[in-house]
Amino acid sequence: MKMMYLGDWGINSQGKLDVAETMNKYASKINFNYIVSLGDNFYLNGVDDVDDPLFKKVFEDVYSTKEHLKKLDWYLILGNHDW
Repeated sequence: MKMMYLGDWGINSQGKLDVAETMNKYASKINFNYIVSLGDNFYLNGVDDVDDPLFKKVFEDVYSTKEHLKKLDWYLILGNHDW
């Protein structure tokens, strides 16, 4: 089983966009089964649910726009910034 791991991505930045693009390139070449996010996904006060605007801005608008990343299941582990 092949997994991709990612953590501490809770704020949008150019670096985060670069990482998302690199992840997408790897996912186009490697048959990953899923992605695990290791926490601190939504700085500073977390999100209330998947309909929270911060979820769209920080997660969907970055990773769901990538052709290969949007095909994978994501498992999000909560960190101290996600509460």
